[in-house]
Amino acid sequence: MERTVNPKVKDCMRKLPLTTLCLAVTLTFAGCANDGPNTPAGPTPASTGAYGVTMASDRPDATTSAANQTLQQAQQLHAEASRAGFAWVATGQQIQAAADALDRNDMQAALAAATQALALATASVAQAEREANAWQTRAPFTDDTL
Repeated sequence: MERTVNPKVKDCMRKLPLTTLCLAVTLTFAGCANDGPNTPAGPTPASTGAYGVTMASDRPDATTSAANQTLQQAQQLHAEASRAGFAWVATGQQIQAAADALDRNDMQAALAAATQALALATASVAQAEREANAWQTRAPFTDDTL
């Protein structure tokens, strides 16, 4: 008995070398795309961290008002995530670390912790928003089976 190959599989196997070549070329050029050997390592002033949040701790003008404002934003977003049931423990820990640094009058540490808390709180709110509708696509049933 002769085995037959599914036409879709056969077509995919035919295109595999071309796909591999395209991937290799893309990765090669992506790996070579830098500013040269004189590019400074590490964060640059006003660099952007997770979720597009500007890492205020990299700025030289870390002040009490900036730390307080960032901490307040993080607390508000953390409360919003908590109401939705998606508060992260790490966010609360960073908020506490920022508050402790403010108490010690260590503005750089306070701003760094508050900025990290803000990034985490933003991510947790984004997760809550995604999950508000995403569960429907994972449900193993439809309205007909209820």
